[in-house]
Amino acid sequence: MRIRSYNVKHAHFITNDVLELTLLPKTPKDRLWYYPGQYAAVGFKRHSRPSPMRCFSITSSPNSEELKFSMRVQGDYTTALTQLEPGDHVFVRGPYGSFVIDEALDKNVIMLAGGIGVTPFMSMIRHMTAVRSRLPITLLYSNSSQNNVPFYDEINELENSNSHLRSAFFITNGEKDKLSKGRVLKGRLSQARLNSITGGQFNDYTYFICGPKQFSGTMKKHLLEGGTDPGLIITEEFTTGGKITNKASSINRWTYGLVAASIIFGTGFIMVLDLMWSVPTILAYENRTSVQRATQSQTALTTNNASSSVGSGAATASQAAPLQTPAQSQPTYTQTYIPPITSVS
Repeated sequence: MRIRSYNVKHAHFITNDVLELTLLPKTPKDRLWYYPGQYAAVGFKRHSRPSPMRCFSITSSPNSEELKFSMRVQGDYTTALTQLEPGDHVFVRGPYGSFVIDEALDKNVIMLAGGIGVTPFMSMIRHMTAVRSRLPITLLYSNSSQNNVPFYDEINELENSNSHLRSAFFITNGEKDKLSKGRVLKGRLSQARLNSITGGQFNDYTYFICGPKQFSGTMKKHLLEGGTDPGLIITEEFTTGGKITNKASSINRWTYGLVAASIIFGTGFIMVLDLMWSVPTILAYENRTSVQRATQSQTALTTNNASSSVGSGAATASQAAPLQTPAQSQPTYTQTYIPPITSVS
């Protein structure tokens, strides 16, 4: 998987501590093709010296030439990203991950986002809105404070433009008086609220969960306790400075002094990650599809024969999806119900 060359268009803060990095391909051949929800490794040069590469979710839509990443600024690496200026050279490698929607299987999607874990969902809903997808999507977005809710205004604007998108914001600490748009609720995204949103019919949806480890674990626990089939739960965990699947070190002064070592470390480490966490790209995406199909088949057998048992494991986003231009088709859906989240208290 080759490294592609991009130039910085701009890097600016969208909240007090969340940076949005917007890139443009250096040449048409450098443009990265990806599925909404995937991530990529990012590296850059400062004073002609290369940095290590770290992984971040892509937030842009694949049908846009711009490539966008958003990250919470904590630590040396993300702080260094804030110093990038228009025209600076950035390296991108990827895409990675199978945290993607399969419209052939996922007929009704509920997205559970915790904090900066909303980033892969932004790529999904931006894309779905741009291509006028009819896939029903419900975004349930939890933040600790009303003072730091990335993409708040844009999510409400996207909902106004997309009749198949619904969103609700949950503020776990403090007031919500500053957030006047959309559905904003105080308190945590509890099992009772999930039960209300789904009408208790947990298996009518596919759930995508992304956020800090504690958030993801709690959401998964709520779903399982509600009787959700594990094969309908797709998860991806985050750290504040990048993917949990990427443990590239922060930028240190000695790194800049050893240019050759940095190149070997940055490129070699990502290659090791490819081998450890990814299988050939086409097989990886088909694996997620086969898991869900197997789950559906086993569920059908259980309905017909009470003595049959279903044994499906939860799908995870640890493998790479196929590197092809994302499909632009708009399949016809027979199920278009969107949960009445306005009634959640």
